[in-house]
Amino acid sequence: MKKNTNHQIKTISKTTFSILLSLIIFSCPFKAISAMLVPDPEYVGFIQQKINSYSVYPPEANNKGWEGVVKIKFTIAQDGRIKSMDIAETSGYPLLDAAAMMAVKDASPYPFPDIYTGNKEVDIVIPVTFKKSHGVKTVTLGNLIPDKKAPESLPPQQQYPLLPLDQRIKAESSGKPQEPAPLTEQGILAPKAQPEKFDLTGKFKDIEPKKHAIPATMFEELNDMIDIALLNNQPTKIAQEEVELAQLKVNEAKRNLYPNLKFSAYTTDGEVFKVGYREREAKIQVDHPVYSGGVFQDTLDQSLVNLKISEKNYDRLKLDVVQKAETAYYNLVAARMQLHEKEALFKEANDLMGKINQLAAIEMVIPLEVNSSKSWFNQLEFQMKSIQQDIYMAETTLKQILNTSGTPKVNIQILEAKPLDLYLDTCIEAALMHRPEIYLSELLVKFNDYGQKIEKDKDKLNITFETSYGKYQGAYKTEKMKNSDNWYAGLKATKPWGGNTVNSSLTHTRSQPKFGETSPTAGTTLSAEFTLLDNLKRYSEKKKADIDLVRALSDLNESAKTIAFEVQDAFLNYQKAVLQLNTSSAEMKFRRNEAEVIRVRAMVGETSLSNAMEALYSFSDAQTKYIQALASYYISLANLKKATGYGIKL
Repeated sequence: MKKNTNHQIKTISKTTFSILLSLIIFSCPFKAISAMLVPDPEYVGFIQQKINSYSVYPPEANNKGWEGVVKIKFTIAQDGRIKSMDIAETSGYPLLDAAAMMAVKDASPYPFPDIYTGNKEVDIVIPVTFKKSHGVKTVTLGNLIPDKKAPESLPPQQQYPLLPLDQRIKAESSGKPQEPAPLTEQGILAPKAQPEKFDLTGKFKDIEPKKHAIPATMFEELNDMIDIALLNNQPTKIAQEEVELAQLKVNEAKRNLYPNLKFSAYTTDGEVFKVGYREREAKIQVDHPVYSGGVFQDTLDQSLVNLKISEKNYDRLKLDVVQKAETAYYNLVAARMQLHEKEALFKEANDLMGKINQLAAIEMVIPLEVNSSKSWFNQLEFQMKSIQQDIYMAETTLKQILNTSGTPKVNIQILEAKPLDLYLDTCIEAALMHRPEIYLSELLVKFNDYGQKIEKDKDKLNITFETSYGKYQGAYKTEKMKNSDNWYAGLKATKPWGGNTVNSSLTHTRSQPKFGETSPTAGTTLSAEFTLLDNLKRYSEKKKADIDLVRALSDLNESAKTIAFEVQDAFLNYQKAVLQLNTSSAEMKFRRNEAEVIRVRAMVGETSLSNAMEALYSFSDAQTKYIQALASYYISLANLKKATGYGIKL
């Protein structure tokens, strides 16, 4: 009898609890409750964006000017797969119809919302638009110098605001429309209709720039990080020393254009027939190249080019350091942003778990439901710990790039974005003007061209003027020193001949008597010599100079093509990052709405409380994808800036 009484009490308690919850829920406006049970239009918008992100305008259709709208009707099963698909309205072009169906297929699987209560599948009709681009110049690999004209205008697209996470929660719970977040808040404006994609044939279609906002302090902090990285980077230090070495080579080449001066002196104390004597002489000698075939001038010009090569190589290494520092910085800020948002979400999940435990204590929730909720809650907790590990790894990476012993201090904890007007042709033009590799390739051609000239100059006649003048004193130690003057002047000529060398000289000498001599001397000497096969290395040196020049010319042509490919790849990755950012933001908003709806339904007993905890986890997962997309967005920008040689202003 007592057991039955307890059972009746529990039944009455459950009934009373359900009635109270129903009164609370039904005290809200009826329209708000009914709206929660109607399919969310945000879900349809999310499906639309996901399909548009996979839509590719066929190049043949674009070239022929085919345009149209294809309406695809398809059925989504509970597991997200497409159960059936058909064309509800054709565009009139089979190629466009096929491209639309392929986009719907490639975008699957789709998330199946729990708000479709009792439905095992859902039918959706999505329009896919194909419109030929206008006003944007195309750049192909065959045309490396793009048209300088920029697009006059971009196609207008309606946009809706996406608020920061805390503002979105308030907005969605109140049901009131909110203003877009200010520039200093976290937010992104995403178009409802995705623009046409990048065509892999090398053409760029109209792409509406995404509008974001960046705090000014982020640039200041990032610039400080870059300065530290450049200051402590060993390769850039070595490159700077190479610049100094190249300057010394320039000074050395300049010195060869001027006469060589030689000062010499000697003194002798000796004995002749047991009688002591003394001698001393001071002499100046001057050697000056009269004609060198241009070797010295070409060597100077080559050394100046080498100095510029060293400077551009230093610039190239600097850009690598800047890009690495930016990437590491954005990864760290994104990881801290993840932790900040997850802490707020974990608090919400913890509150929900507390309510579930309270209901379990009065046996209003079965143990299986509690265990399922704890499982989802534990996964959220695991995400928190994983993010802390990500922060540690990001800090370690940034510390290595900065080459500092202490942990870098980063104050910014929120990544935001800003509006950009980027066009592929402009980026390629900037790269061709600012990439150090372009200058390096051009300078290497000049350097090797001078090298070839120098080798040819060495085969020409080389004439050098030589002269000297000296003062001499000498006498027995018992006698007074006698003074005399000595000088000579001459021309020396050298001419390579094949692998041989011909040398000739003409000198005139005039000297006064020295110690032990009785009369002055004077004379003119003409000499010649022929050295056989002493210069065979000239053949290999000339051949090497020719090969180096041909290689430099080939590298210059390949460098322009490679840079164009790199810019196109970086630009494509940037556009993909923008699409991922918009898609992930739409999914995050949808998951937030879904979690709120499921929470309310769980409170009235229409679904289990574990589903509410699962919905929070799904929202957390979507939130993670969004922040990762933000980091990818900034990293793609850093890569694009590096690809253009930091010739674009963002």
